[in-house]
Amino acid sequence: HNFLYQNGPASILVGGSAGFSLQKHPLSNCGSQVELFAWGRDVVTTNYTDQFAPANQEAAIFWDPALVDAHFSPQANALLEQYYATNFSGTSSAAAIIAGVAGLMQNYVKTETGRVAAYLMPEKVREILIASGTPQEGNDCNIGVQPDAERALQLTQQFLQSVAQRYPEYVNRQELSLEDIRSLRADGLGLICETKVAMP
Repeated sequence: HNFLYQNGPASILVGGSAGFSLQKHPLSNCGSQVELFAWGRDVVTTNYTDQFAPANQEAAIFWDPALVDAHFSPQANALLEQYYATNFSGTSSAAAIIAGVAGLMQNYVKTETGRVAAYLMPEKVREILIASGTPQEGNDCNIGVQPDAERALQLTQQFLQSVAQRYPEYVNRQELSLEDIRSLRADGLGLICETKVAMP
């Protein structure tokens, strides 16, 4: 199905790379609207594997006192290894990685501002992720750039510094007008319940 970009202008379309090479994974999304990519090959992650383990074996480590007391034993480690996968791939892994970096950025905003109600607008998240990125390699179909988490946080910090300069009332924790909140949103910073709006 074709994605109608006008229905989701703040959406982040993600592609997957083949790993270290930064080239497009053979099964990845691609095209002019794909702006970001992450690892799409052999990503290590947790995994639910009851279909591969003998019946009830995966639960034994949590309920058998002997295994709990000696949880670094070879038997226990063998069971624990069944909860990890080393071949999570495609845009399934790539989208999760991009979402993780976006989550780091949002948490950084809340921590640095001291306001749990503050958040980056979706368009600003996408803008910073793209600005932090490394282009794909090769001449294959476009999958955009691979974000750098550390660089993305640096750019987020620079953005917050610019907000502080433009909106001193925000830094001084003065009550913001509805107009100020709308202006902040247009610049890329959202606020929830930061003003009292008179009801008609």
